[in-house]
Amino acid sequence: MNKSSAYFTLMTPAASPGAVILASFMIDQGDEPTFTRMYFVRPDKSWGFTGDIRHDLAHGLAARPSTTNPGLTEIYAIGRDATLWTKLPKQDPIETKAPVREPWMWMENLCLTSDGVYVCGGQRQVYRYADDQWTAQDDGLYIPSVDGQPTCDLRALTQLADGTLLAVGSGGFIAVRTRGASAWTTIDAPTKADLLCVLPHENGAWIAGQNATLVHLAADHTLADHSDPAISANFDALAWHDGHLYITAFDQLLTPGGTGHLAPVDIPLKPDSELHALCTSGDYLYATGDQHVYRLGPTGWTYLLCPQNE
Repeated sequence: MNKSSAYFTLMTPAASPGAVILASFMIDQGDEPTFTRMYFVRPDKSWGFTGDIRHDLAHGLAARPSTTNPGLTEIYAIGRDATLWTKLPKQDPIETKAPVREPWMWMENLCLTSDGVYVCGGQRQVYRYADDQWTAQDDGLYIPSVDGQPTCDLRALTQLADGTLLAVGSGGFIAVRTRGASAWTTIDAPTKADLLCVLPHENGAWIAGQNATLVHLAADHTLADHSDPAISANFDALAWHDGHLYITAFDQLLTPGGTGHLAPVDIPLKPDSELHALCTSGDYLYATGDQHVYRLGPTGWTYLLCPQNE
């Protein structure tokens, strides 16, 4: 493995079924990366280079089919320093900075909704970008910091099937905003663990986080706790594939078993592999979290090697 190899931190499905977009940092930069490199993988296992985010480090990634170039992908990433990076098909990337009220706090994630791009992060800040304008969307969420010190954050947000926005974050924080409302409503969670990721599913969502926390939010906004006390790992990514829920647990991939407990998936991991990102695209489930990328398809697991890592 050469020192200029990439390790992958984020992943999202591309417009073409079976293809994905990945965000990466460079191994030779150690714990202080200076830019984000974007790749894509096609169903035939070939790789492509999408571009670099030169002025920020991507903490959130999302994509959707282009409305102007059918079959191609629009890519969006939010950097920790609030740079929204947009790559539309056949165009140069565009960068715009969110007007954050707490510029010393990191932005953590984003989602694409029916009315714009939403980003979230430190002190429970939420902003929407639509029609080339930024607006604050955190009525009832935002908590000003004291002397610039972080006290809370939002790690993920998404839009549910009925248009409700769902946000989760530190200290077991869960909040929803129904379609047409301006203020958010908090929901009492059965945990104080940091919640790290959300996955819309049918009319509700799965939510996961530290200390093997796993809860399900129903359509009526009631919560059911599915955490497994026998597991100590953090759950930082979720995906639904072929009728099953999959969860990253550091060096394992888990799925609910028939006994009510979470069971490890038999996946041929390379030594010292870590899994922190999951997504489903077409007939495939992709998993990564370091320089290795794995894909589950109709014929089983396949290892995908980035050309830069050869």
